[in-house]
Amino acid sequence: MATTFSYNLGAAVSTATITLNSLASSATAGRQSTEISLLDGSYNTPESVDFLLTVSLTTGTVANDKCVYLWIAGSLDGTNYEFGPPTVGASDAAYTFSTAPGTVAPPWIGAATPQFQAQSTTQTCKLTIIRPPQKIVAVVLNYSGIALHASAGNSLQYRTRFGDLR
Repeated sequence: MATTFSYNLGAAVSTATITLNSLASSATAGRQSTEISLLDGSYNTPESVDFLLTVSLTTGTVANDKCVYLWIAGSLDGTNYEFGPPTVGASDAAYTFSTAPGTVAPPWIGAATPQFQAQSTTQTCKLTIIRPPQKIVAVVLNYSGIALHASAGNSLQYRTRFGDLR
């Protein structure tokens, strides 16, 4: 009997709960998402999860790193998260790094960085995590020199992929 491996893509793309509109540019002050459970109805974790961060800048001059950073913190037991520093929480809230993220690599399970060359532009980046943990929290840091747009073009979406052995 042959064994085949097939992927069951999530029926729809989900949008994470994270307040990105008007996120100011800062070396240490960002935003964390509400906790995202990646378990399916049978308590299985996916083979992978794709994240799509879309951010739009207001007018101004890009500066600093010209980037918006995305980090993913994971919880293997569904309760305790990797430290940042500091530790992430489980709700959409402000997040402040104790040191600038560019100086010390935080122990995250994934990271992505869209870079801007001009003002009033929208950038999108994709991040794929293979074998993710049960639950995750996303942290976004805007260090572009310009605040994110106040009402449009900012989102964090994700889609899970479950594998089946048959």
